[in-house]
Formats: sequence, structure tokens, C-alpha cells
Amino acid sequence: MTEPQHPEGARTYRASSGLVILIPSTLLALFLLGDTVVRGSWVQMLLIAPWVLLALWVVYELSYVSSVRVDPEGVVVQNMLRRTSFGWNNVRDIDLRWQLQFSLDDGRDLTCYGGPARARPPRPARGDAAEPKA
Repeated sequence: MTEPQHPEGARTYRASSGLVILIPSTLLALFLLGDTVVRGSWVQMLLIAPWVLLALWVVYELSYVSSVRVDPEGVVVQNMLRRTSFGWNNVRDIDLRWQLQFSLDDGRDLTCYGGPARARPPRPARGDAAEPKA
């Protein structure tokens, strides 16, 4: 029997900015195709549609598709067109720099483009000379 696509207890992390970029891009693509039909014809829209949809697919791949799925058995990292999966026993270290970074036991470092990211530290106030809080 096949394994379920989404195992019990699995969590998927995705950059929130991806959806913010994808929705306006989709609306712009629909507007451009609709405008081509109104000002031109259906034939012109069908000639232009592959290029507009190719640009939309590139935006989708660059902004939205990258993710990190974590379950009790291991991790699946989707970085644009590359999918990497590994078990927890292969992980040597996990670091949260600008992006989530896994150090594996074979010496590779895997940066997760779609995973959680560390926020920029707040700027100190003008008269505040105290040490920043961790």
C-alpha cells in the first residue's frame, strides 16, 4: 500500500511573502490577457498567453513553491525545482541565520529558501544606550 501524501503530525513552513507576490502577479497576468482580448482578439490572446503564463510560472517558482515540511521521520526541503529529503538521524546541526540551514552528517549545508527566517533586529531608540535584548 502507498504511504499517505501528508503524514500525521507533518508541518509545512513556507515564506509568507511568496503568497503576497503571487496574488498580484496572477491578477496582473489575468488583466493583461483580458486586455489583449478586449483591444485585440482571442487569437492574439492565445499567441501572447504562453509568454505571460511562463512569466507567471517563473514568479511562482521563485517566490511561492519553496517550502520546508517537517514530520517525525525527517525533513523534506523544496528549494525551487530541487527537492531534498533526509531523516533526523542525518542532521548534525540546525542554524537559523537569514534562512533555516541544516548541516548534514556528510558535510553538506542545506539552506532552506522557503523556511522560517530570522527577523531583522529592532533599531535602538535615539537616546537608548542600553544593550539590546536577546
